Amino acid sequence: MKIAVFADMFLPHVDGVTNSLVHLTQEFVKQGHEVLVITPKAKGSKTVKLKGIKIIFLPSIPAVVYPELMLGMFSRELFSVLKKFSPDIVHIIGPGTVGSIGLFYSKLVNIKSVAAFHGYFMEPEYLRVWGIKNRGVGTVQKMLWSLAKTFYDRADVVVTPSSFVKNDLLGHDFSGPINVIRNAVNFLNVELYKEQQKDFIKKYSLSKSKIILYVGRVSLEKNIETLIKSFAIVIKKIPDSKLLIVGGGPDLKRLQKLVSDLNIKKQVIFSGELKNLDLVRKGIFKLAKVFVTASHSEVQPVSIIEAMNFGLPIVAAHSRGLVEMIHNNGYLVDGDNADEFSDKISKILLDAKLQKEMSKSSIQLAKEYSIANSAKQHLELYRKLITEKKERRSVGKYLKSKINL
Repeated sequence: MKIAVFADMFLPHVDGVTNSLVHLTQEFVKQGHEVLVITPKAKGSKTVKLKGIKIIFLPSIPAVVYPELMLGMFSRELFSVLKKFSPDIVHIIGPGTVGSIGLFYSKLVNIKSVAAFHGYFMEPEYLRVWGIKNRGVGTVQKMLWSLAKTFYDRADVVVTPSSFVKNDLLGHDFSGPINVIRNAVNFLNVELYKEQQKDFIKKYSLSKSKIILYVGRVSLEKNIETLIKSFAIVIKKIPDSKLLIVGGGPDLKRLQKLVSDLNIKKQVIFSGELKNLDLVRKGIFKLAKVFVTASHSEVQPVSIIEAMNFGLPIVAAHSRGLVEMIHNNGYLVDGDNADEFSDKISKILLDAKLQKEMSKSSIQLAKEYSIANSAKQHLELYRKLITEKKERRSVGKYLKSKINL
């Protein structure tokens, strides 16, 4: 099967959706399928190489409100590449400029399309990043939901990673078929580089610390401020604890100032952005005692799946897709309540038995997010759509022949 993937974000950009997509496409190739990825050109694109996967980087410009987001532009070369590749299915990641090109192409050449919904870009958490607050939020939300509905209703099938999101989309009157296929990653067989781990521990003086870990984008919608404020409370009870924030983004300087104002600079580490393979090779997840996120905007964060793979208890905001991920493996709390966060984090750090029980639950739950299962479900969906197209074409030819008679 030939699969054309149109992604508004891909490598060298690092985030959960990208990581999941990389592993998914690699699994497709492993199973003998051909994959072409179309994505915006970004800084560092020339260094991106994935075995067996052809990547076309489109000319791009940075988004005004979010410079890290590159907007891919149409290229004449693209259609000649697509004609030569001759895809059987189009898979769209995101409703941005590249996703729109993918949807247009699928309609133009009559190829079935699958569009993935991975983010609530129309919700207040993201609108704050764009500088839209209080007045005007409701109007902009309504407009963006309408645009999202228009986009996704044009795809043959919408894919989303959680039942919560599926029901939410149906509640906003999305009319197309919506399938739930969970996000997945595959890091368990990656080799641990012990020397790199030692260097990381030494660099940040982590050898005797109880590490609280956050991995993800450092931006306003992730609500990292609550994590920092909760940690300022935790450290009073557990002086040997440290908060490790792995990631980069536009909110970094503001959060560094907050840490300084709270006088906890020595205990809060901003490591910067790390590729997910490096996260595993350096053993970052294995160093931590608990994983945390206070984001209200998550659909099904890959970072939590990764943390569960390595047996970490989770403390997360009681919000959207997170509700389906956290059971006996952690706690769901009010994402804006630093006291509640600190209480649950402290409870885990101070109770070795509880920590062990939650760790076992995380590992067990992580099995539900296997890359093999995700690939299988995607491929079954692709085949179903392709078969439907062939059957309709056959019926059309039959009717045409009868009419001509």
